Amino acid sequence: MLLTNFFWQAAKSYDAIGFNEAMQRIKDMNIEAWRYLSKIPVSAWARHAFSTELKCDHVTNNFTESFNAWIGDLRGQPILTLVEGLRKKFMKKLHKRYHKACTWTSAIPKNITEKLKEIAIHSRRCSLQMASEDLFEVTDGDRAFIVSLNQKTCDCGAFQLSGLPCKHAALGIIYKRHKLETYCDPCFSTEMYLKTYSGMIHPIPHEKRWPPLIDVTPKTVLPPPLRRAPGRPRVNRRRGPDEPGQSVAKRSTTMRCGNCKAFGHNTRTCQRAPVRQKSTSSSGTNKVTQFARGKPGRGIANTGLAGSVLWDHADGNVPIVVSSQGSNISPSTQTPALNADLNLQTATNATKRKRGRPSNKSAPSATYNPKRKTSSAAPQPIAVQHTAALHLSGSAQEQTVVNINASASHDSHNVSSSFTF
Repeated sequence: MLLTNFFWQAAKSYDAIGFNEAMQRIKDMNIEAWRYLSKIPVSAWARHAFSTELKCDHVTNNFTESFNAWIGDLRGQPILTLVEGLRKKFMKKLHKRYHKACTWTSAIPKNITEKLKEIAIHSRRCSLQMASEDLFEVTDGDRAFIVSLNQKTCDCGAFQLSGLPCKHAALGIIYKRHKLETYCDPCFSTEMYLKTYSGMIHPIPHEKRWPPLIDVTPKTVLPPPLRRAPGRPRVNRRRGPDEPGQSVAKRSTTMRCGNCKAFGHNTRTCQRAPVRQKSTSSSGTNKVTQFARGKPGRGIANTGLAGSVLWDHADGNVPIVVSSQGSNISPSTQTPALNADLNLQTATNATKRKRGRPSNKSAPSATYNPKRKTSSAAPQPIAVQHTAALHLSGSAQEQTVVNINASASHDSHNVSSSFTF
C-alpha cells in the first residue's frame, strides 16, 4: 500500500523535485519496482514531463473507460453498424452541448468555475511576499515558490501544465483583487467552448436513396493487388483457441509385392511360387523331395498341359519337372492333392562335379564344346535317370507321359532324364 502511494506521488508531481523524491523512496523500498518504472519513458506516465502546450494534467485513461461505457452495446457490432451508430451519437452530443453552452452567462464553463473555487480555498494555507505588481514569492510549508502573473508561470509547474492558476498564483490574484477567470488559458473560455461544438455532423439518408457516384463506386470493382508474404505459405488455417487440434494422418506403409502384386509383403518375402527344399536324408537311392512355396526356378518346359513345368536346379545339377495343379483335370469339389514320389538313380563317374545350366534343345545327347575353357582332365559323362510317378487323387483317368532327353554341355558330366507321369 505504501509503495502504491509513492508511485502516485511520482506520477502526479508537477515538478521534478517531487518526482525524484518519490522515486528515491520507491528505490529504497523495492529496487525491482524502481527498475521497472525506470524503463518506461517518463513522458508517458509522469505529469511533470508533459508538454505545457496541451494544457492537460490527466495521468489516467479514465476518459477512455467513460467513452466505452457511453457507446454501450455498439462495441460488439460489425464495423459498418458501429460507425453508423457512432455517427448518430456524435451528432446528437454535439448539438446538445452547443445548445447548452448558448445559455451560459459566465466567461468560463461551470465545471471550470468549480475548480477555481477549490483552488482559492487551498490558497489560504499559503503566505505571500510581494516583490512587484506581478512578481511575488509564496511560501507553502517549508518550500517557497516564485509566481509571475504576466508570464502565467509558477515554480510548482501546475500553472503551466494545467492552464489554470495554481494555489500559489491564486493567492497573488486574490491579493490584487482580480478575478481568477481572467488568468485562465483561453481554451477554457465559453467562447472557445462554443466554437468547439459549433460544427455539426450532417445527417445521411438511407443507402437506397444515395445518388450513383460513378467516380467513387465504379461498376467493376477490382480486387486490391496482392503481394506474396515472406516465408512459406500456410497449408492449414489458423485454428481458434477453442477449436480442437487437427489430427495428423499417418502415411500409409502398406507394402505391395512386385512379383504377385499382392499387399502385405514384398518380393523378397513372397511365398507364391514353389521352391524345392534341401533333402534331410544323408544317403540312399530313394529320396523324397518336398516342394515349398518360394521363388520359381529359371527354366520352363512346355508339356502341353494346362499348367506349366518349372525347371529348378537350385540344389544339384538335375532338372526337375514340376507340374501345377491345372495340368490334370479334377472336379472342383475334390481337394487338389498331389503326391509325387520321385525315385532318383544316379551314377557318377566324375570325381569333381560342377553345376551347369540345362539346355532347352531336344537332342538325344550333348556334344563337347572344344572352344570352352576346361580343365586338363577329359570330361566324364554322368548318366542320370529319373523316374517320376505321380499318383493323382480324384477321378482323373487320363495318363500323361512325358519323355524328356535333356542334353546339356557341361564341363564334366552328361545328363539324360526320362520322366513318366
